[in-house]
This record gives sequence, structure tokens and C-alpha cells, in this order.
Amino acid sequence: MNLSAYVLEASEQDYKNAFDAHPLFAALQAGTFTRSAYLAYLRETFHLIRHTTSTFARAVSHVPEAHRAFRGWLLDQAVDEHNHDLLCITDIEALGEEPSKFLSSPPRRGAWGLITQGYYVAEHNPLALLGFLLTTEGLGASYASKYAELLSSPTYGYKSSQVTFLRAHGGFDVKHFDDVKKYMDELAADDALRDSILAVRRFTIMYYAQMLRDALEG
Repeated sequence: MNLSAYVLEASEQDYKNAFDAHPLFAALQAGTFTRSAYLAYLRETFHLIRHTTSTFARAVSHVPEAHRAFRGWLLDQAVDEHNHDLLCITDIEALGEEPSKFLSSPPRRGAWGLITQGYYVAEHNPLALLGFLLTTEGLGASYASKYAELLSSPTYGYKSSQVTFLRAHGGFDVKHFDDVKKYMDELAADDALRDSILAVRRFTIMYYAQMLRDALEG
């Protein structure tokens, strides 16, 4: 079995338990997702995304020489992710908030867990970041376009300028998710690395689900 298929299958129940009936998605579908919750989602996502390039750059410096190809690949991912946090700022401004004031509060539990996990893994086992990427890119591929369209529909009535982050990632993340799976399946991974990638994916699922709950609380 390919590495990506193994990790996805081994964590399938974790993923379903976390997201299939997540209250944030339920609120979106029911038409009860509030402006404050949407703004909170953008805030928590900003906190997470603005650390992504730094996390990847730190990981690059800790990649073993035996995995030079991963070093180059991760550098490309860092470049791709650079400045995506500015899309959150664009949406927050379009929603009538002052970003410098609105974003001054620190990240809450879920985003904090994702950020600190990222820096730790970057230094101690950088290839295990594939478990993080497989999860975040997969979530974007599955949900971003769907909910950008819903928020722009008459149910919510948000302007296109207010959903730029979701709309952009609905496109970016489909390709990124496929790229991560392709890279994983070409990687010479022993059992220890395979299990580390799986562990990081499971923690990422847990922290990301918490980040969405944090957003729903406003």
C-alpha cells in the first residue's frame, strides 16, 4: 500500500469523528453561522497561516542529508504558502474590521496547538510535517470552495471580496493535496517515519477540529 493511502486509511475514523458532524459545518449548513464566528475563523486561520512559512523554513534547516529532495520540495511549499495570511487580512478589512486591532489577540487552543506542534516537529522530525500537510491541504480541498460558495449565496450574502481566503484555497489546495500524496508515495519511508507522519496527522486533525470550535465560539 502506498504511504499516503496507508496514512489516510489508518486515520480515517479520526477524520470522520472530527469533521463529519463538526458543529461549525453544521452551523454553516443550517444558515446559523454568524459573522462573529466567521471573523473568528479568519483570525485563528491568520494566526496559523502566518507561521507556516517560518515553520517550513525552520524544518528545511533540520532535514537530514539523506533527504535532500525533501528539503527542496519543502522550500517550494514554503514559497507557495508565503503571504497567504494576507488573504485573511483582506477578508477582515472587507468585513469592516481593523486588522491590526482585531488580530492583536493571541491564538486560541486549536491554532496554538497547530503552531507549537509545527515548530516542534520542524526541529525534531521535519519529514513528519507531511502528516500536517496531508491534513490541512485535504481539508482545504474538501471544504474551502464549498463553503466559499455557500457564504456568497443568498443564505449569507457575503461579497466576493469577503471570502477571498476560502475561494483561493479551494483552488490551491486541491493541487497541493495531490502534490503531498504524490511526494509521500515517492518517499523511502521506514516504519518509524511512517508512524511519525501518522501521529502528526492525528494530532493535526485534533487541533484543527478544536480551532474550528474556537471559531464557532466567536
